[in-house]
Amino acid sequence: MIPALVIAIGSLLLLDTPSLMIERGKHDEARSKLRRIRGVDNIDEEFSDLITASEAFKLVKHPWKRLFERKYRPYLSMVVLIPFFQQLTGFNAIMFYGPVLFNASLMSSVITRIVNVGATLVSIYGVDKWGMRFLFLVGGAIVACAIGAKFGIDGKPGDLPEWYAIVVVVFICTYVAGFAWSWGPLG
Repeated sequence: MIPALVIAIGSLLLLDTPSLMIERGKHDEARSKLRRIRGVDNIDEEFSDLITASEAFKLVKHPWKRLFERKYRPYLSMVVLIPFFQQLTGFNAIMFYGPVLFNASLMSSVITRIVNVGATLVSIYGVDKWGMRFLFLVGGAIVACAIGAKFGIDGKPGDLPEWYAIVVVVFICTYVAGFAWSWGPLG
């Protein structure tokens, strides 16, 4: 509840941006705010760019209708489908029930969090080098294989051999790594 309250109170303190002020015709206020944001007096070039962008936007007729034109459908599909499939990966459930799957609360949280951070760093490094498509495909395949293999192993809680626990840890960490370098940060 506390973070939500901080965000709610903070949103009451948000001020209009120079772009929004220009849209509303308040050019003097926008110029003053832009000076304050940049901390310099020479903002003329950026200010004229903002005015040009505002005027160009006003020339667009029916921007929401244009969104559904055929040429924009692939982009619109990805904007909807990537978050949808991101939720279907079940990452939140794995992270929440990780302690149950590992049968060790603290250790499972530490292991999965370390793997998550490390794999996210791989994504940060690799997204420009390999591209989002490659990371999505590889990460998705790893997520599917790792979680499928983990749940394909049969065993009864409580009387599992040590090798089984190690295999479960490896599969869950593989799953977390696959998610963390693809569907997690790239969504």
